[in-house]
Amino acid sequence: MKSTTRTWSMLLATLAIGSTAFGHYHPPHADITTAELEIRNKISLYTLALDAKDYRLLEEVFTTDTVVDYSTTRLSGLPAVQAYVNKQLWGLVTQHTISSTVVDFGRPGQQHAPNSTAYLVANYFGQGNLTGQTLLFYGRYTDQWVIEAGSWKSKNRTLRFFPPGVSGNLAILDDRSY
Repeated sequence: MKSTTRTWSMLLATLAIGSTAFGHYHPPHADITTAELEIRNKISLYTLALDAKDYRLLEEVFTTDTVVDYSTTRLSGLPAVQAYVNKQLWGLVTQHTISSTVVDFGRPGQQHAPNSTAYLVANYFGQGNLTGQTLLFYGRYTDQWVIEAGSWKSKNRTLRFFPPGVSGNLAILDDRSY
């Protein structure tokens, strides 16, 4: 019992130290809490826009001069991002899931414009003769946020894939005849 209590105490102490040691301190100010909530909602809105194929919603997520690095393709400007995702996702049934999101405003006395990190799993579902098959992408988005037109928007986004990166049937990307 005593060793269990000590283990939990050590774990909690490690988490407390880790939350500030890596710059993930969130001052208890209403403006930062509101900004964090807005940023988290924008991260989620991005995935909803992709799955609904409503790329106008990306105007709420990215600045007009955003730079997005999708690991294999680097895009400049919101229209380029909208055209790219439209081309990549046309005819596909997808579900993008965001998890493990951290919004970082810096340490006390060293606050900066927020950055975020969020894990991604993108599910692509086979249709037609590929029904029941899936293709999964695993990765991490990092964003730098600024205020544009009174709203938090991503000025820079980077996607990096985790191993295995892609898992499943790649033919799903080629078969859009349904």
